[in-house]
Amino acid sequence: MWGQVPAAYAAGKVSGAEGLKNDAVSEMANRLPTKPFSALTNDYPGSGIDLANFTKGRKSPEDVTTYGLFTSGVNYVSGCPTHYGTYAFCDNMRLPSYSLAPKHLLPESQ
Repeated sequence: MWGQVPAAYAAGKVSGAEGLKNDAVSEMANRLPTKPFSALTNDYPGSGIDLANFTKGRKSPEDVTTYGLFTSGVNYVSGCPTHYGTYAFCDNMRLPSYSLAPKHLLPESQ
């Protein structure tokens, strides 16, 4: 669906704005440390990691939007390629865990 509706903007003060800003800064400072997925080969040089192995077992690796690996306190994350280019807000993309869940834990409609 798509459509257009009229909208208006009225500037105004936000109650508690300073506290909201501080909360946002605190939340971002407490996120897991992340590195690009490609950093695995630099961080673990003697491991023999082949990064291509993380997606080549898929029927269509080009359809994998994102993937990652959490190890030693670091979240190694891929980019977010899509069929229309790189998703600009990859760190904020909401993802289901269905690909990780055992089949018996999925909702009946799956």
